[in-house]
Amino acid sequence: QDLPGGIKQRLALSCSLIHDPKLIFLDEPTAGVDPASRRIFWDLIRDLKEQGRTIFVTTHYMDEVEQCDRIALMNRGRIDALDTPLSLRTKILPGPVFEVTGKEPAPIKQVLEAIQAEGEIVRFDPFGRGFHVVSTEAGLSNKTKQTLETLHCNVHKINASLEDVFVYVIGHEK
Repeated sequence: QDLPGGIKQRLALSCSLIHDPKLIFLDEPTAGVDPASRRIFWDLIRDLKEQGRTIFVTTHYMDEVEQCDRIALMNRGRIDALDTPLSLRTKILPGPVFEVTGKEPAPIKQVLEAIQAEGEIVRFDPFGRGFHVVSTEAGLSNKTKQTLETLHCNVHKINASLEDVFVYVIGHEK
């Protein structure tokens, strides 16, 4: 009972391997575990994969999801998307993703809401100190970029993250 979270999780994994299973289910294996222990745990998972085992992992950590071969994005008990990480990032979103950051998030949000109402932005979500903006297929117009720059915003096209995809998939159904 007094073991640290990382040790408890590794012990639980070790116990599950006693019977040499070919199929392993891990439910939130790194929840409550420090970053160093998470890395060790994922090294163990990769070792098991290299031994030919199939591993199902449920997690809320999108950086962990990136390490999986195939991903099922679930929402309300239903699989909304199933594919490889690369395919999900490139096929699900309707257009490029931009990161918009600036000194004052409130005015940026108001401008993004106005641009979204005009149809150039599909959705935007807070991300770190700014916003991730999913645009239409055409991307952001020069006019939009200039409007954001007048607010002293930095606008950069970025690679979509799996978090962007997940938020789009679950938010798109609302």
